[in-house]
Amino acid sequence: MKALMKNNGLEVVSIKPMVFDAYYISMISENYRRGKGGLGAMLSGFWTGFISNSHAASTGEYSSLIYVIRKK
Repeated sequence: MKALMKNNGLEVVSIKPMVFDAYYISMISENYRRGKGGLGAMLSGFWTGFISNSHAASTGEYSSLIYVIRKK
C-alpha cells in the first residue's frame, strides 16, 4: 500500500487497526455457518474475534486496517 501511494504522489500517514471488525465479521460468519442466529453463534463469533485480536496484538496483522493518506 505504501509503494502504491508513493507511486501516485501520496503518503501513508498512519495505519489504524479496526479492532471491532474481527468480532463483527466472526459473529456474522457464525450466523451464516449455523444457518440461524442465537446466543451460541454470538458467543462463538465473539471468541473467534477475541482470538484473532489477541494474535494480532503481538503480530500487528489485524483483519482490517484503515490507512490515513495525504497528498505529498
